[in-house]
Amino acid sequence: MHTEEFSREMNALERVLESAVTLSWQDLATSFPPVAMQVEYRRQPDHALEHLKLWSSASRGHWKLVCEYWLHANATHSQGITFTDTYSSAGLTRMLEAIMQNQESFATPHSDFADGLVQIAPPNKTQSIAAKHLMVEMLERITSRTSAGATAAALRYAADHPTVSD
Repeated sequence: MHTEEFSREMNALERVLESAVTLSWQDLATSFPPVAMQVEYRRQPDHALEHLKLWSSASRGHWKLVCEYWLHANATHSQGITFTDTYSSAGLTRMLEAIMQNQESFATPHSDFADGLVQIAPPNKTQSIAAKHLMVEMLERITSRTSAGATAAALRYAADHPTVSD
């Protein structure tokens, strides 16, 4: 695999979304620790994400909506992230805001389908460290192109994440 192709794959939007969820796993592990999470998304015709939903499963086959993020508001939903029930994560909020507002910085999945799904198993320490490094790299790339406050906050959160240490 060529270095550029490897870099594009490592920078894929799906991988960054997976990293954001991995880094926020402990925030989202409520009274019933999840055995899996999944990000379901819908793309616009230009391949940018229109919205995404994060689901958590405490037992096989039973999924509970954690949050959803809409890039644009309309009559049925507001723009940004909305958590359900007792879920919340300031870090996930910051990271998703940075990712969704800077999608052009990431390679998008190549598919003729508008819908996509990223499944995430409970991360081990090695996966958490890898997610942290990828998120910091991606957010630094965004920050070098823009000085957006949400991006800087997401970068600080990922870099200083308390549950992941080098």
